[in-house]
Amino acid sequence: MFDVDDLVFSPPELGCVLYLPGPSGGGSKTQDRSAYANHGSITGATWARLPGGLWYLRFDGTDDYADCGNGDSLKNITLAISVLAWVNTDTRNRSILGKYDPSGGNRAWVLRGGTFAVMENKGAFDANTVALPTTDIGDSEWHFLAGVWSTGKKPEIFVDGVSDGVANSAVTDMDVVAPNVLVGDSAYSATENWKGPIALPRIYNRALNALEISNHFNREKHLFGAW
Repeated sequence: MFDVDDLVFSPPELGCVLYLPGPSGGGSKTQDRSAYANHGSITGATWARLPGGLWYLRFDGTDDYADCGNGDSLKNITLAISVLAWVNTDTRNRSILGKYDPSGGNRAWVLRGGTFAVMENKGAFDANTVALPTTDIGDSEWHFLAGVWSTGKKPEIFVDGVSDGVANSAVTDMDVVAPNVLVGDSAYSATENWKGPIALPRIYNRALNALEISNHFNREKHLFGAW
């Protein structure tokens, strides 16, 4: 069983390019604990703490976000990706973590409360390549979400460590989209900005398997009162 210090100070696993467990420091930055220094600049979102000591960011659903930039480790993810986060909300269809073009609405990938999508062609998502979970997470309880994809595979979304939705069609490869990785902000519509807490957001440049995702959930669930 992990404690808070394990999560904050242990090095992340192979392929992790973004890991935001919260302070030390805090303030207007969220420190990336991966090897790539993709630190997030916070606008509006506020720090809060679970009873067990874990820090997380709370988003107001209107104009709060964290901007993690567009370093090479985030820009060059085109063949596989895994996106993980713990969330708590009363509404599901909002953006948790994504890579967006705010000027044209283009998105390379996005994990939302109700979807995980990977873009093969710029301009718009193909509805057939969007993974839709069957579980409605908008119950104001903590849930662990993970979106996973690799080249030639169908995007898949996991809820609380279990596969909960697979897209109808595969995606061959993902477009490289220039803009930054954003936490809590859709950059597409303010009505899609995240409302509520986001904890332990992570990005991997590889597809985690079902056992790895289940292990993440089982190691961390006691911190969030999820059993």
